[in-house]
Amino acid sequence: MGAVLVNPGDSVVAQGQNTVFYPHFRRDLHAEMVVMNAFEERHPEVDSMRGYTLLCSIEPCPMVC
Repeated sequence: MGAVLVNPGDSVVAQGQNTVFYPHFRRDLHAEMVVMNAFEERHPEVDSMRGYTLLCSIEPCPMVC
């Protein structure tokens, strides 16, 4: 599974894939969480996700919603 985060200007600002089983088991590393973690690390100045869109290759994990 993969996911991307799109900003209000329709640019992809983060992308990721499911790493639950690689390199070792981490049940919290669904693609959506990988994307959000990467975005938060690179953009700590963003204080609101209003206007951002998270796109997933399958139904999003309930942990993110």
